[in-house]
Amino acid sequence: MVLLFFSEKTAAQNIVPFDSLRLKNMQFLADDYGNFYYNDLRNLRFVKTDSSGKITAELMPARPFRVQSVRNPLNIVLFSANAQQLRFVDQNLNDIQPAVNLAEKFGFIVAAYVEDQEYVRLLEETGRRLLRYDIRRGKIVSSVVLETDYDGIVDMVARKDKIYIARTSAVETYSRSGRLLSTAQATALQRLELRNNAVYALSSDKAFRIEEDGTMTAVFEKPGALALALNTRFWVAIVGNKLYLYPVKK
Repeated sequence: MVLLFFSEKTAAQNIVPFDSLRLKNMQFLADDYGNFYYNDLRNLRFVKTDSSGKITAELMPARPFRVQSVRNPLNIVLFSANAQQLRFVDQNLNDIQPAVNLAEKFGFIVAAYVEDQEYVRLLEETGRRLLRYDIRRGKIVSSVVLETDYDGIVDMVARKDKIYIARTSAVETYSRSGRLLSTAQATALQRLELRNNAVYALSSDKAFRIEEDGTMTAVFEKPGALALALNTRFWVAIVGNKLYLYPVKK
């Protein structure tokens, strides 16, 4: 299939290695260097392309992984609830360190958010705990009870003193002590994205900014889009067989 790539000033062919029907089971992401990432969760294929659509890197994991972010394309974090692992890959999608096997130290982890090279937030269903874990030292830094429904969680982000948990129909905001601060309703949410010092909730065709009080403000919509991505400067939408870029409003 051929996808056409459109920005404000240029247009070029962008050929991607999958049928458009697969986008419903994909993560679609964009970095700040003209690269696009397609994580096919069903067929276990993670592909990176440049702005012309040329495949520049590919990973075929044995089990499904979700991509946390591509803000730093030199250190991309992957989390697998199925494998109970964290992986860290470089710009060529090669591992840059041994995988972190969470099952060796914890009960079942339903969501993870790596804050930096040292710390990761973990949501453990077995103990109903929100953990902060020091990866380098192999030590739990903090552990608090977090009472919520552990089924149906699609993503988690930590920012400042808050934890954001996304479900398909809502985003819940918690304090770092595990207290529920707010719940904001939405429809068909797929993931969270931390960009431009704000947390966004994305569906396939609509995006919301999560405000400091936990409410959500609609900031972008492209009816008919099959997938959305966000980098520092642009919203990226796949509509039909075309890839469109829209400037992020400050």
